[in-house]
Amino acid sequence: MGYQVVGDTYARLGDYATAIQTYRQGLEAGQKGFWDPDLVHRMGLAYYTSGRKAEGARLIQQGLDDATRTGLRTIFLYAQISRLHLLVSEKNWEKATSLALELQMEGFKTEMPLVRLQSTILLGEIAIQTGDVQQGLVHLLSAADEATRIPLIWVAIPAWVKLAELAKQPGLSDPSARTRAEVLIQRLAACSRQPKIRSLSEAYQKELLGRII
Repeated sequence: MGYQVVGDTYARLGDYATAIQTYRQGLEAGQKGFWDPDLVHRMGLAYYTSGRKAEGARLIQQGLDDATRTGLRTIFLYAQISRLHLLVSEKNWEKATSLALELQMEGFKTEMPLVRLQSTILLGEIAIQTGDVQQGLVHLLSAADEATRIPLIWVAIPAWVKLAELAKQPGLSDPSARTRAEVLIQRLAACSRQPKIRSLSEAYQKELLGRII
């Protein structure tokens, strides 16, 4: 999954062109079969987030179709998370909420905490953006706590960072969220064994710390 990890880190840094290039390199490097649909939907999300929405939506759907055709249930659920990001970006709250709840349940049934927790975080985003801030905090805190315990550091950090950002608003969140976020952010590079990923993680650390300080 090296191409996915590197591509995802570039995407988190906002360097979507390099993320797309990395995913494409993975497809061209002979990762045939299992991981192809995974690379395709990730590339689609990078295209969509960078503003090339039609191409992004097409690739996300292609990733879903390819995973369905080949019976790759795990990759299908990951691709559904990309589709959920797309629906949230479009502010299609009804469909986004429905899909998030469906994925949350699938995560329980299939014992896939990554799917369950990412959908819970996005439920929190949906609630906050539609005006139910308190419910959004419940979703985010639940996902952040569990992802920290497992641990799924790449899932926990976005939730804690969002909580830390909200903590700047009086009465909305526990200010300790900033400390929790900082502790996990500082662990990022240490969790990255490959020099390339470690270097990218250090850059991501700086970007995240700038958001919560």
